[in-house]
Amino acid sequence: MGLHKDNSTAYKPYKISSASKSLLSSLAKDHEVLLSVFASPYALMDLDLSRVSSVVVAYENNSDSQTASAKALLGQSPILGRLPVSLSPGLKAGAGLSLSIKDSSTSEKQFPQMRID
Repeated sequence: MGLHKDNSTAYKPYKISSASKSLLSSLAKDHEVLLSVFASPYALMDLDLSRVSSVVVAYENNSDSQTASAKALLGQSPILGRLPVSLSPGLKAGAGLSLSIKDSSTSEKQFPQMRID
């Protein structure tokens, strides 16, 4: 699931809408959810992530960030992210992971129509 916020200025509110939070909650009840947040990491502050399996914070809502996030989730580019700020007891500054690039043949078998170039 992708959560997109307007990032035209740093003064825009970072909070996620109630409708988006409700959709995330509903999806996570019955499905594995990989969440891409195209906004400030502060957008995670009031989200219930207890049923979300993975979160990628792409920081900006633009085509470059969307392409980079898709490539990372498909294993076509590495993930080297760390949170720059503490957001909650479970999301502290420095939390994150590092994943290397998957073998492209594996990615294409799992998601044959989703190759991002």
